Amino acid sequence: MTNAVYGKASNRPDSFSITTTTITKDAAVVRAEVNQGGVKTPVAFNLVKKDPGFLDPHWSLQNPPMSILWVKTTAATVRVNGVDVALPGGKSDGQSASGLPAFPGTYTVGTAATSKYLSADPVQVTVGPGHSSFTQPAQVTPEPNDAFASAVGEHVDALLARCTAETVLGPAGCPFSALEYGDSSDGFGDVRNVVWKVTAAPGLYEADSLGNGTWRVTYGKMGMALATYDHDVSKGVGAPDWKQESRYAGINLGGTATVNNDEMSLSFDG
Repeated sequence: MTNAVYGKASNRPDSFSITTTTITKDAAVVRAEVNQGGVKTPVAFNLVKKDPGFLDPHWSLQNPPMSILWVKTTAATVRVNGVDVALPGGKSDGQSASGLPAFPGTYTVGTAATSKYLSADPVQVTVGPGHSSFTQPAQVTPEPNDAFASAVGEHVDALLARCTAETVLGPAGCPFSALEYGDSSDGFGDVRNVVWKVTAAPGLYEADSLGNGTWRVTYGKMGMALATYDHDVSKGVGAPDWKQESRYAGINLGGTATVNNDEMSLSFDG
């Protein structure tokens, strides 16, 4: 309801007419027809006398009929006619609608300019005059964009770089492991010189909204890592008998990404 927003609205009311006026003591009901885009909508205005004078009854509007722009989205802020507007109540699950006071007209609603990692195609919605003029909510569904995918890729690269630098077969907090009985990770010291290498990166990345700015990130195509190491095959009998061995391990990636305007964090499973 500001000039910056309403000044860019189209299909605004172009005329009106007063149909009836009913006065009962200190109250009055004024009924009008508002013409918007060739459609006439009846609107009733309730008035009461406020500190009436001798010649001036001082009629005042009571609960003036307010038009509402309804929005369904998982974001906390939307862009209306090029202006970022915070929704009452903040973020939601995208199932219930949030209402914004608005003058009658047609508005363009999309994702806020501050949404670096999420984008949605803008939609147009027309708001009619008065309480009784219900319009379908503007459905703004933010989806991960290229910046989101790039940021996820950077997090994954950093995780794999850390994990391949580990020198044990069961690196903690990593999406792969290749345990050998009695290896160095369980304290027996029967494995040494462990070297990890990613031979096939995980692929087919997907993101599913969990609501409230969080996204479930999964990779449908499992990656592969190769561990090369020396293994003592003597089983503790006699002198150590070191043999070089290798073992493949699947890379199973999954996690939860949280988006807050131009910031994103990603926590991995496990």
